[in-house]
Amino acid sequence: MPTTIARLACPILALTALSASPSLSAHAQHEHEEHGHEAHEHAGHDHDSGAHGAHVHGLAHLDAAFDGPGLVIEIRTPGWDLVGFERAPRDDAERARVEAARERLSDGERLFAFEPAGACQPDGSGRVALPAALTEAADDHDHDHDHDHDHDHESHHEDDRADGHPSDWRASWAFTCADPTALRAIRIDWFDAFAGTERILVQWIGPAGQAGYELTPSNRRIPVGTR
Repeated sequence: MPTTIARLACPILALTALSASPSLSAHAQHEHEEHGHEAHEHAGHDHDSGAHGAHVHGLAHLDAAFDGPGLVIEIRTPGWDLVGFERAPRDDAERARVEAARERLSDGERLFAFEPAGACQPDGSGRVALPAALTEAADDHDHDHDHDHDHDHESHHEDDRADGHPSDWRASWAFTCADPTALRAIRIDWFDAFAGTERILVQWIGPAGQAGYELTPSNRRIPVGTR
């Protein structure tokens, strides 16, 4: 698959890279300021703010490519849109929300519908990578950062944003399509499973070439038969 994925204008991010991502600080003031800033982005974003790679609440990024009969779909999305927070869960109710979201993500047949029906079949369940900030205990973080550490921390975050935000969730699904040229469209039912997602930016590579799309709940179909 790597040779196909490498042709994307913005390559699909490997799920294994997530393990190297630093965790978000659980400091309450830092979280308040960061989420306040992101909320402002979310309220006033335009198409430019959704450039492939940006971390904007309500916006997910989908990469998909064929390699022979195999189709791989990968999504990166802010954790806020899936569970309502981007830190370690604080109680059993929040842990249950994380597990419920992970379970929904594992079911690719629920998230993607192929036209004609049955054109592609799932190869096992989806792979889900949680951000480090979500899996670490909140009390593992140092609440007494000095000025220099804060500066280094922010610089590190800026570096990470080039390849996705540290609080992003990533998931991938593999499908086998008996005849890739017969696939006419993929309907993205992700919007039904995760109502917090308002837009999905798509980068697609098919047998006839590549294309980009912007999807919404009312316009959720990738017309792959034309590409």
